[in-house]
Amino acid sequence: MFMDDLERLILRIRDRIQKHSTSLLTNEAETRYALINPVLSFFGWMLDDPCHIIAELPLGKGRCDYA
Repeated sequence: MFMDDLERLILRIRDRIQKHSTSLLTNEAETRYALINPVLSFFGWMLDDPCHIIAELPLGKGRCDYA
């Protein structure tokens, strides 16, 4: 079951990449929303709970997208 669900997710993301590659290449926020967040959610990340995730965590001279 897990592998079937994972395969469906991968196929869905592949389709999004094929359909929206131009905008995804130029818009980081859209890429995170459409491609990265679904994968993290699948693996149990609670993206809507600030107790479980920090977005854009400052690290030295840069930022960590997810922590």
